[in-house]
Amino acid sequence: MQVPTVLFVSRFDLEVNHEDWWERNREHFDDSGISVEAAVMGCTADVSKYPETVAKLYEERRKLTREQMMAAIEENALVVPWVIGWGQWFLAVICDVLKTTRNFFSEVWSKLKLTADEITKEIKAILDIN
Repeated sequence: MQVPTVLFVSRFDLEVNHEDWWERNREHFDDSGISVEAAVMGCTADVSKYPETVAKLYEERRKLTREQMMAAIEENALVVPWVIGWGQWFLAVICDVLKTTRNFFSEVWSKLKLTADEITKEIKAILDIN
């Protein structure tokens, strides 16, 4: 782990059991390579849009959400900030660019359904190279 991630999922205003959602969906984050240290599902309702009795309930849920979010951040914050050296940063950026470019072109070529030889032939034809 380099930088801890605290996930906040909003619009859980009417959900009864927030933890169930996280247990059902955690694997999607794991499969995507996103390491989540803590997850908070919370209420973000605009209390001004509701009658006073409902607004009071939502305000209590909003307060609890803020407390849970702050606790998750405080519990997972690094004591010493994570930093990356210039050389490591440059290498990471270049690798990401190359990976993205490779993925983009492999997708484009697969859509065209051309083999490497056919692509070479097309490029040579365009450049008028024999």
